[in-house]
Amino acid sequence: MKIFWALFCVAIFFTHVSASPVSAHDVEEYDDYTYINETTGTMVHIYVEDGIRYFEANAIPDHETGNFPNAGNPNHISAQNLRLSAPAEPEIASTPTTVGLGKFGLAINGVPFERAAAEWYNDDPQSGWQYDAFGGGIQLGFDFNNAHVQPTGLYHYHGVPDVLLDGESLSAHPHLVGFAADGFPIYLRYSYENPSDPTSEVVELQSSYQLKTGMRRGGPGGEYDGTFNEDWEYIAASGDLDQCNGRYGVTPEYPDGTYYYVLTENFPRVPMCWSGTPGQGWSGPGGTGRSQTSTNTNDNRPDLAIAARELGITQQQLQQALGDPPPDFSAAAQRLGIPLQQLIDALQVARQ
Repeated sequence: MKIFWALFCVAIFFTHVSASPVSAHDVEEYDDYTYINETTGTMVHIYVEDGIRYFEANAIPDHETGNFPNAGNPNHISAQNLRLSAPAEPEIASTPTTVGLGKFGLAINGVPFERAAAEWYNDDPQSGWQYDAFGGGIQLGFDFNNAHVQPTGLYHYHGVPDVLLDGESLSAHPHLVGFAADGFPIYLRYSYENPSDPTSEVVELQSSYQLKTGMRRGGPGGEYDGTFNEDWEYIAASGDLDQCNGRYGVTPEYPDGTYYYVLTENFPRVPMCWSGTPGQGWSGPGGTGRSQTSTNTNDNRPDLAIAARELGITQQQLQQALGDPPPDFSAAAQRLGIPLQQLIDALQVARQ
């Protein structure tokens, strides 16, 4: 296998900033593709070997981001060592595979797409009620790219990152923005009205997930309002896309047609399942920016005794200020009479 990270040793010999990776319209280019942005430090290598498409990236975004840490996300962006693989010639599987937690796919700029947040009703994964990342029930510190940062420092998208187009018009043509774990391409919101006719109008595609009506049975109770993933249901043909937010059709990169996924503005935004068979390296904990309260990331929770020592207070005082999960960091800082950044820095030290 080719070793991408050797490029770090020779990157200083590049004398220009690579063009935006989303502007390419020849899928064969991604059979051996290197993207290095000296300004941001972004490094991506995509190549095909023995029928497998390999992805190696440091996941440093090549665009402006929000401020991290922030009140809803106490994590810093840091370089990663992503090594992923997917079929170079993917096929539809007999049954879809649920994405769950982890990476659904990878953008051409090396930043992952993730669907789910590791957040459940009453912090109980067995409750049967998982918070939708954008449902309003939790605050995960997303920036204007619908992205945030894991405790590991991994910056990743949970929704539509229009910034990937680098000024191009969304409705000009379908835009390839990445590949899913099963090898099928990912497009951004818009495609041809007639899937098999590239001369047809370019329209915004809609998912086939609809908000349920009525009241929830058990769990949190109340009306279905989109707070939880389970508030939604797939209704075939109610939109343009299938249950995995995909469809078959032609695109600029695939003039003969392919199955492809679409990132949509509305639920589920990032697909909930793969129609093909995912490759290696995509699974694992992810989706949450609230490491200190996430049931699935206990190993990354800060040691409150250490954080309290950093702040010069008792652990009991810190626990009282943070209150019940999920904590409101701004309110906690106000209760303690300290700047928000000081609290976030202390929690960050306590997680190391």
